[in-house]
Order: sequence, then structure tokens, then C-alpha cells
Amino acid sequence: MPTPSQLKLPSAPQDKAKAKSTHGGGVNAVVDQIRQGLANGRYVPGQRLVEADLSRTMAVSRGPLREALKLLSSEGLVELVPNRGAIIKRLTRSELNDLFAIRAALESLAAGLAAKNIERGDNRERLMAVMNSVKGKKRLRVDIFQHNQAFHHVVALIGENCQLEQLISRMQFSFMMIQLREFLTGEPSDRSIEEHFVITDAILSGDAKAAEKAMRTHITRAGERCASAPDFLFRPEERI
Repeated sequence: MPTPSQLKLPSAPQDKAKAKSTHGGGVNAVVDQIRQGLANGRYVPGQRLVEADLSRTMAVSRGPLREALKLLSSEGLVELVPNRGAIIKRLTRSELNDLFAIRAALESLAAGLAAKNIERGDNRERLMAVMNSVKGKKRLRVDIFQHNQAFHHVVALIGENCQLEQLISRMQFSFMMIQLREFLTGEPSDRSIEEHFVITDAILSGDAKAAEKAMRTHITRAGERCASAPDFLFRPEERI
């Protein structure tokens, strides 16, 4: 079982398969590098991705690079703006609220399934490994974000519903937090991890209803915390 620091951002399996068959893995490599760049802060919401720079630093030709940017655009991570190129997407407040509503429904379902499947295979050990990685340890900021990514990913995995897992992966829920990374450090992050332990207890006890409720409460609270962020962290709403 990989530790949270070793776990990469989940990606959509269908997109990865398509990328590999198109350019021998070149597209897939670019997509993964940009996702990891977002996770470690190399790329930030609102940043313009210059094709010439990416092509040089990633040692990839323009064809695979442009296809990778199109895939990232379809996932909502990148915006392709006429005459400006690719930009790391920065969400509006309304978009963030909408995504949290979807996430609450999907992940509460995943938590309930995880509780039902907790005794299958090594599911119990996989979940406990993720939680033990932060139990009683000093919570540095980077660890908190890696743990959040690992926790939600493993809950989706042990739910053992491939379609649901893919939907959650495509949501790129960690990206929503990246935009508000500085705002969510400190006490809000500690509170979030404590909520992870509540969800874990329900899953480990095999109580599907309690797990669903705990996960929905957790996601709802996270959405409320994000909604209280200052306006400058969001992209302005488009006027109709």
C-alpha cells in the first residue's frame, strides 16, 4: 500500500488509455506531469501554460502537448482561451458550490459502499494505512493535502464500484482545494482530518448509513469553509 506521499493524483482510466494509444504514452505523460505540478504548487489557478515552455521542459512535441491540454480541458482543469492559449482554470464561487454539491452525493455513496465492502480482501488494511500515516504526527501543510488526496481516493477504491471511482477521479476534488490552499491551512485542515477519522470509524464498523452521513457532513462543511473564502481567490462570475 503506497504512503500518501507516494500516491499520485488519480486520473481517468479511459482518458489515459486513449492517450497512450494515440501517442505511445506521450500525452499521458504530459497530463500526469501537469496534474502533479498542480498538486505540488508548480502550477497555480490562473497561470498561463506556454506551449513552447512546456514542450521544452517536458521534452515533448507540440502535437501530444496540445492533445494533453485538450484532455485536461475536458476534465475542467485547464481552460483553452482563444488568442491566449491554455490557462489553469480558476473557479468562480458558483462553480465551486456546484462541484461540492455533486461531490457530496458521489462521495457519500462511495463511503457507504466502502463500509459494506470493508471486510473484503485487504480493504480494511488499506484504509487504516492511510489514516495511520497522520495519526499522532505533526501535520505539515504538504502532508495535509497529500493525506486528503489519499483518503478520498482509497475510500472510492474500496467501495469497489469502478464507474463511481472514475466519476470521483474525474471530479479532481483535490484541484478545488488547490485554489484555496493558503486559506485552508491551519485549523480548517486539522478539523478536516478529524472528520476523516469519524468517517473511517463508521466505515471500519461496517455501518453504511453512518459512513454516508459522516462523509456528506464532511463534504458539506468543506464546501462551507471554501464558500467563506475572500472574493479575490475566485474568478469573477460571468455577466449574462
